[in-house]
Amino acid sequence: MADKSDTAAPGGAEVNSQIADTVTKLRQMAPAEAANLAKSAEAEARTLALSMALQDAVAHLRRMQVLSEAAMSLAVSKQAEGNVEAGQAIMDTANSAVDRARSMLAEAEKALA
Repeated sequence: MADKSDTAAPGGAEVNSQIADTVTKLRQMAPAEAANLAKSAEAEARTLALSMALQDAVAHLRRMQVLSEAAMSLAVSKQAEGNVEAGQAIMDTANSAVDRARSMLAEAEKALA
């Protein structure tokens, strides 16, 4: 009767069976591991995209604030020249642009949270 040491020798049936089992397990693990890696990469890409959208929204708000300041100066000049209606229209447009930029930033912050 053969004992365990006889079958575990190189080329033995037990070793071959263990190798086959290991190869089978590795083949089964590979697709799952690849799927996990893909999910992880997708989540990281989504987070990065949201972070970039937030940075873009912050930059846009800053630009709109600077443009709004310039527009307010122009509006005051128009009003000083007696063109109150034009000055008010410029102020309204500038305020609206800043409000839209703030909304864009709030949406980006909400999406990232």
